[in-house]
Formats: sequence, C-alpha cells, structure tokens
Amino acid sequence: MGVKDVGDVCVYNIGEENEQIEFKKSTGELKEGVISIASILNKHGSGELYFDVKNNGDVIGQDVSDMTLRDISRAISEHIMMFRWRSLPRM
Repeated sequence: MGVKDVGDVCVYNIGEENEQIEFKKSTGELKEGVISIASILNKHGSGELYFDVKNNGDVIGQDVSDMTLRDISRAISEHIMMFRWRSLPRM
C-alpha cells in the first residue's frame, strides 16, 4: 500500500488482489464483482470487493451516487440470498 507520484498526479495503491480481496475497475463490472464476492464468501467466509481499482491495486476512483451504492448493496445481498436458498437441502 502507498502513494506514488506519476507526473503531476499522486496515485494511491491499496496492494494486491488475493483469494479474499477482489478489485474491479468500475461499477460497470457489478455482475462480475457479485459473482466474485459470492465465491470468496463461499470459500473463506469473509472477503473484500473494491470497485474503481485496477488489477495492480492503483485506485482509479469515481464519484458515485447514493443510488449506485444502494444498487451495489442490493445486487450483492440478493445474489448471496439466492445462493443460500439454492444451497439448502431439499426435504
């Protein structure tokens, strides 16, 4: 983690992806992010998903609205609930 100078711009780097940390370049990759975090949670029980971060850990950043944050939260919770429901044994 750290800050590096690239010309006149400082770029913040949050480290590397691993089995419990996933980076997506934008909220346009929401579907892929939801699939990734569901897989991480299934395997490890906890994990982190970051949007607006390059694969190398450089933060891109973007302004997001409250609506976008709600959409992300809803998409993740609905996918996880659907996954849990499908995983229940049939009687």
